[in-house]
Amino acid sequence: MPLSLPALKELIRKEENVLFVKEGCPYCTKALARADELKRQGVIKDYLVQTLNKDFNDETLGKLVQDFGGQKHVHWGKATKPQIFMNGEYVGDSMAFDEYSG
Repeated sequence: MPLSLPALKELIRKEENVLFVKEGCPYCTKALARADELKRQGVIKDYLVQTLNKDFNDETLGKLVQDFGGQKHVHWGKATKPQIFMNGEYVGDSMAFDEYSG
């Protein structure tokens, strides 16, 4: 069952590094590879993957991203995928994550 908005916020607070992805999305695959690279480099210890329609729904992710200031990544109440949070902070989409250095 998908998590509620408060539960997603708590998850980010607790886990710190969270990637919200959609199965089959090439941008999500790229972001996961980037997270693996950061882990290998020792920039991050670990990360958690949350999958659309399994762990969260579009509307809840849209609200979460807006609450963290990512309005440009929300269209019609739905957030683009992936959405990345590192060290408990909002990073953004896959393009923003490409520039993330920890």
